[in-house]
Amino acid sequence: MDWNKRFSEIEAAFEVELPDRFRQFFLANQAPSKVLVLENGYVRGPYQVNFDDPDLVDLHSLAENNGIDSLEDGGDLDGDWQDLFGDYVPLATLAKVVDDEDQDDDDGEPAYAKSFLVADISKPTCPVALWDYDGPYIYPLADSLDAFLAAEPPTSPRTGEWHSAPYKEYRWQ
Repeated sequence: MDWNKRFSEIEAAFEVELPDRFRQFFLANQAPSKVLVLENGYVRGPYQVNFDDPDLVDLHSLAENNGIDSLEDGGDLDGDWQDLFGDYVPLATLAKVVDDEDQDDDDGEPAYAKSFLVADISKPTCPVALWDYDGPYIYPLADSLDAFLAAEPPTSPRTGEWHSAPYKEYRWQ
């Protein structure tokens, strides 16, 4: 992965400047390749985390490939992202870890996460949260990228119209 190229794509797509810690997270190969288990929060279960998914720089593809029915299902991801979630950029996609017997949901559709991880780039520590289509809402996961790596829940949750209860527990396996 050419991370410097990815950084340029993110900055162009979201009209932002990425903080040094965000860049360091990827350049120092700190992005974990483990399963993230969300336990005490709105979305629960084990998820494979993909930090280099090409959809992370294209909101249309991100919505379409994560089971969000339309851009309006969970908010207009195209035109209003900057207005609604301007401090956040997509950090990683999530794929629900399911056994062979549970590849589909109750309707026979693939078991999509309909959520992805975001980083708050307005702060140098880059707090991490879960963006979920149902609302849409942002659920704080960690006060920083370092706390995220250590699976430490947030100590001071963000507030605002699109923020909801923070996760109290999650882990890497």
